Amino acid sequence: MLMLALLLIPVYAQAQEEEASVDISVSCGGGEPEDKHTVLLSLQDTPHLSAFDQELVLSEGQEGKFTIKADYPGEYHFSIRQKGDKSDSLWDRSVYEGTLYVTEQSEGLKAEAVLSRKGGKGKSARASFTDGTPPKDPGQKGKGYPSSPTPEVKTGDSSPIGVYLTLMACAAGVIVLTARVYKERKQNG
Repeated sequence: MLMLALLLIPVYAQAQEEEASVDISVSCGGGEPEDKHTVLLSLQDTPHLSAFDQELVLSEGQEGKFTIKADYPGEYHFSIRQKGDKSDSLWDRSVYEGTLYVTEQSEGLKAEAVLSRKGGKGKSARASFTDGTPPKDPGQKGKGYPSSPTPEVKTGDSSPIGVYLTLMACAAGVIVLTARVYKERKQNG
């Protein structure tokens, strides 16, 4: 009876809201002193991630940061890129892909972020964009270059045709050899 009474007593528990946050540093440079740079943050579509700002407008050489918050342990993905709204300059087309690792520890949630430039090597804790300006005169060189290389254009089929031809020749050889052995055994026996 006592057990039944204990089961009927309401228990009130207060759910503690926990969040882990991480700051991602962003810098822009390489353009003209009066240039403004717009940098965009794209979060993975999940209810567990949030960011105060998803767009930063930075002056030339200025640093800023995105603060990303997570309320549940897991591995989340995001990307950072520069908005190409300046037709008179060579804006950096790099895309930084990020992974946010959120772990639960005794003192609460802990978040760590790792960035890597898409198509590049190595990992970083910050995103850095370098713009350039085209020459005003066709005979002049421009100042600076975008930090991301121009992607190589590939046309046609990149299949290893030599490998396929070699495999086909080996298969034909095996078939001819098998037919010859079969014919010799049939004649001898």
